Amino acid sequence: MKLHHLYLLLPLSVAIAGCGSSGNTSMTGTGSGPGTQSAAIAGNVHGGEQPVSGAKVYLYAAGTSGYASPPTSLLSGAGYVTTDINGEFAITGDYTCPAAPGDQVYLFAVGGNPGNVGGQVNPNLAMIAALGPCGKLTNSTFIVVNEVSTAAAAYALGPFMGYSVSNPTAGTAINVGIPTGGASCNSAGNWTSTGANTCDYIGLKNAFGMVNELVILGTGHAISGTATMVMPQSRLNTLSNILAACVNSTGGSAHDGQGGHGADSNCGTLFDDTTPSSTGVAPTDTLQAIFNLARTPGPSTTISNSLLGLSPLTAPFQPSLSAAPNDWTLPITLSGGGLNGPTALGIDSAGNAWVVSYNSALSAFTPAGVALFPSGITGDGLNESYGLTVDGSNNVWVSNQEVTGYHLGTIAEFNNSGNLLSGSGYTVGGVYYPQALAADTDGSIWVANYGDSSISHLTSGGGAVAGEGSGGYTSASIEYPDAIAVDGSHNVWVASETTSTITKVSASGTQFTPVTCCDEAAGLAIDSRGNVWSANYHNSTVSEVSSSGAVISSGYTGGGLNSPGGIAVDGSGTVWVANYHGNSLTELAGAGSATPGMALSPPAGFGADVNMTEPYAVSIDASGNVWISNFYVGTVTEFVGLATPVKTPAIGPAIIP
Repeated sequence: MKLHHLYLLLPLSVAIAGCGSSGNTSMTGTGSGPGTQSAAIAGNVHGGEQPVSGAKVYLYAAGTSGYASPPTSLLSGAGYVTTDINGEFAITGDYTCPAAPGDQVYLFAVGGNPGNVGGQVNPNLAMIAALGPCGKLTNSTFIVVNEVSTAAAAYALGPFMGYSVSNPTAGTAINVGIPTGGASCNSAGNWTSTGANTCDYIGLKNAFGMVNELVILGTGHAISGTATMVMPQSRLNTLSNILAACVNSTGGSAHDGQGGHGADSNCGTLFDDTTPSSTGVAPTDTLQAIFNLARTPGPSTTISNSLLGLSPLTAPFQPSLSAAPNDWTLPITLSGGGLNGPTALGIDSAGNAWVVSYNSALSAFTPAGVALFPSGITGDGLNESYGLTVDGSNNVWVSNQEVTGYHLGTIAEFNNSGNLLSGSGYTVGGVYYPQALAADTDGSIWVANYGDSSISHLTSGGGAVAGEGSGGYTSASIEYPDAIAVDGSHNVWVASETTSTITKVSASGTQFTPVTCCDEAAGLAIDSRGNVWSANYHNSTVSEVSSSGAVISSGYTGGGLNSPGGIAVDGSGTVWVANYHGNSLTELAGAGSATPGMALSPPAGFGADVNMTEPYAVSIDASGNVWISNFYVGTVTEFVGLATPVKTPAIGPAIIP
């Protein structure tokens, strides 16, 4: 997809917001435990504006035996503390903070009376607050557990959450966990994943950090953002108001208004509207409900309006939405940092997103959306930049189609601190108006050259691979290549703009296998099964091809597909597509599902009301956040926790960390 058709490894610092308690605290049950004295923390549990008395508050550390593995309870004795009449609680310092990778902790509050007359408890009340590293807690830490903290955690931590049973009863503790069995899953190994389900500590840590970007945990208020970071405050408040309608009640159950009893209760409506169609199992508490919505945020218009009906204009959390959104995702919009017509993007092993702009700049953002270079990186041969890839050493490679002094274009390489490694640029191996890049697991880089319909193969040092020749590799089936991807066997797949084919090229560059499948393929992605997915710009479809070149489908449709370009696969094989003309994001079921290619996003796609103008590329990080570059408006959209985590840098087939 050519635009002219349309004429640093920085650790995420997780800060726990704190403030003083406004009243007396009491504790029933015990929070003591053997081991080293840790920080005494306090807080309160609120439902909307009402304190929740008699709620049980647990302190858990995330599990380490797999995704959504059972957590570790840090409080011995009764295992919980209980809130007083003011909704306040205190946990003494007599608990032991686990070491990483099991150091990410969260509070879980269940039951209690949210101000009901007669002291009636709400058995369907369940809320959560994600705190982050246990060792960062201090004696001044004060936490508000409410609907805002709950919704923020359900979205940011959703990819790591789950239940041990398929039909949990009300008040069942939710699991938050990651795999940690890889040999490099330690600080000495930089917490790297060595394969599927081996280590995702960085992803989990960044996800806990994201909660602190969405909500001030010391006050329970959603964050509005800054001039360069527009947060989904109104959406998060609306979700919180929806939960509050059930929290501030005596409870209920799905369909409790049927059988001649009148309308459903607020809880009944919430549970009806958040029952997954895939299972038909209705939630039984508020945390289950928001978790379900976070994982499937594109319900029908009828259900969406029903949910909004639970959030009156006078609801406690403001500002809020006055009309139902296109979907219930939580998108963050980033600007600044040098963004100027952003095109390709990629994620490094720390979760930083690197974005190159057509108008001569390279930008980088932390997982929390903070620009690492306030004005971006400029100069260094950056010009008319379309392609970007991050290699296994976290070096960033950029394709520049035409630069001063060398009009055929160059490849620039930067280290993770943003320092130029390639001098005046790499030009060997037939680089000729380079369009797209792909890193291989052996450290080499493949280049799609739009100018002369060739592909180049560079060594990790920027030299030409032995035997390639000065003009790169060519074939009659490759015409004006737009995209390139490498599979698990080092074969290269090339998408051609002016043909109906994609071409499989052997690692040696000597064998070419054209596959007739597509219509102006503009983006390629490879799943863990080796299947190749093609975004077809001209006819607004997505094709699927097997690793051997057999066409599985010549065109999936729906879900908002409209001139698709960027495409990515997440850790579960689900396919994500940026719609350049549709100004949205499409989600398609992956090859391992019962219905491959089925649209999972709304008819207009996700983010159709988020000012995603001309979205160009899409990438997924190890926290399950989906990143989109928006060419026309010069922004990046980050959808919080929408996908399944992906091992980064994304080299070869997409796999879960």
